[in-house]
Amino acid sequence: MKRALCFVLLLSCSTVSAQMQLQRISEGQTTEFIYQISASSTLSFKLDNKLLNQYRGMRRYMPHMADQAVRHALLRKAAALQHNGARVQFSPPNLPLQYSVQAAEPEKAREMMATLAAEQQKALNDYLAKGYYYLLDDPIKGKGVIPDHLLFMQDALGQLQPVADAFIANYGKNNIRQIAAQLTAWVQQIPYRDLDNRIESNGNGYAPPVQLIFDHSGDCDSKAVLWATVMRLIFPTLMIKIIYLPNHAVIAAQVPATDTEQVIDFADSSLLLIDPTGPAQLKLGQVGAEYQAALQSKQFSQRTFPTLDP
Repeated sequence: MKRALCFVLLLSCSTVSAQMQLQRISEGQTTEFIYQISASSTLSFKLDNKLLNQYRGMRRYMPHMADQAVRHALLRKAAALQHNGARVQFSPPNLPLQYSVQAAEPEKAREMMATLAAEQQKALNDYLAKGYYYLLDDPIKGKGVIPDHLLFMQDALGQLQPVADAFIANYGKNNIRQIAAQLTAWVQQIPYRDLDNRIESNGNGYAPPVQLIFDHSGDCDSKAVLWATVMRLIFPTLMIKIIYLPNHAVIAAQVPATDTEQVIDFADSSLLLIDPTGPAQLKLGQVGAEYQAALQSKQFSQRTFPTLDP
């Protein structure tokens, strides 16, 4: 089959001496990605172009739409609960959602309020999950809706096996530190896009792993999820967490650490910190000085990426 050359992109990072070249070759239904990471290192794989389709229609989270979905769910639940003189009263649709229960028996009113509160939380969770969003509790900025990075990773597991296979072909599976280091260096050299305020942006700017590869750019959250996806495919049971720092995200992973590398301790493990953001070529166990205060004071949120059956 005749191959058509789409473009050749040269990425130059001012903080590193090496340059990574990307060549993309269209072959009808697939695109081949060929990365010249260094003079002696090449990474190549093919992805199905149709993988992008599922993300083209994804919308930014809109609070008023979520409120509307929750209100409708509560109205249906209230209609089923109201009997024998019990009555649920809601605030007008143009005002923030509030409700009260009137019943002859105080205990009955309390039970109905508890039932409605549970339904409210369930309706919100269902709406968020359907839109691939997650309610993050940030220790500094409070609660806010962000993309559900765990769901995006689970989707990407069925999409990025060719990427994982390319790393295995180059480096094998026996040296976890070598794989982690090479994967980190590759993700770091993909051009970086500034992270919009995570809590206030409602997911604007996030790129799922497949989209990040096709677009050849991504913010720190996007790059962290790409790193975690490929690493999970190579090491199915490896513990991997995403650490949400103020306006940044890094990875904490069960990778052996040296005495000079930074780790972070959790109740169930001590994990090596890894920052795949770039453009700075930080090595394993290195995180920028501007994030040390948050790390030391535990001013961050974290989530654990699910493992796979080995």
